[in-house]
Amino acid sequence: MMFISLVLMARAWRLFVRLSILNTAGSVVFALCAWRFGLLKVIFMCTGSFMIWLFGMLLNQPDHNVGHRCGAMGFRGAHVENTVPALQNLIRRDNARPADNFSYIEFDIHETLDNKLVVLHDLDRVLRVSAAAPVNAAPLDALRQQGVALEGATVKDVTQAQLQSIHIAGREGLHVPTLGEFLRCCAQEGLRRSVAVEVKSLHSNAGRTELLTQLRLYKERYAAKLEDACPERKYPYFDWIAVISFPFFFAASFGEFGSECWRTWGLKFQLEGVNARSCVLHSLDLFAGVEP
Repeated sequence: MMFISLVLMARAWRLFVRLSILNTAGSVVFALCAWRFGLLKVIFMCTGSFMIWLFGMLLNQPDHNVGHRCGAMGFRGAHVENTVPALQNLIRRDNARPADNFSYIEFDIHETLDNKLVVLHDLDRVLRVSAAAPVNAAPLDALRQQGVALEGATVKDVTQAQLQSIHIAGREGLHVPTLGEFLRCCAQEGLRRSVAVEVKSLHSNAGRTELLTQLRLYKERYAAKLEDACPERKYPYFDWIAVISFPFFFAASFGEFGSECWRTWGLKFQLEGVNARSCVLHSLDLFAGVEP
């Protein structure tokens, strides 16, 4: 786990070291220590200290979270992952009796061809488990006739309407939800946990703006009430709602770390008070180093 963390965070750490206000002081201290004790010894001490710190940070994160993909994994159980019924079921169970190992709700979002935000892990898996169902024969034929190459297709290749024409896993009436539907469900069902919106792919400013708008509205209209009602249930790294992502997905969606696009959106997130954290290490701010 620690090795995976180091690999996945490499780009973000490179940025953090480059942009941190402590960068200059740290470089001076490192140079002085290397001169006094020897370069290899200092590198060894720094690496050891970092590994100890990283291990401590990972220990503070939940090993298992039942809120992952809204409490349902896969497509064969009573509920299908990343769907409104799964979300409703998890919230109702938790409100009736607080669930163990439940730190926050987490779900994945993508931006469609027509710049709508939808909730699913990946289109390939949805198509694979849905293609053989008779109820999907007509919708899939229609997609092919509209020029959609189903093999290798990603969410940005289809519109919201095209995507929602598919009955997930052949379950009639079960469709890919939108981010707005998910957040409304959280509020209407009385969710008393933090929300982590995992960004998989965004490809336009329209999609990024819609994401930030939805998070701001949720925070203003609903999350503020939770601060008085159940502050002990807030996941500290995410507040009541946050964006999370793997650094390479985040860079593809918001610009390379240190780029003008990244800085622009970092300032907007700061203005709205919305956190952006690493999936691997929740204490790692993916907009670290952005300054007004």
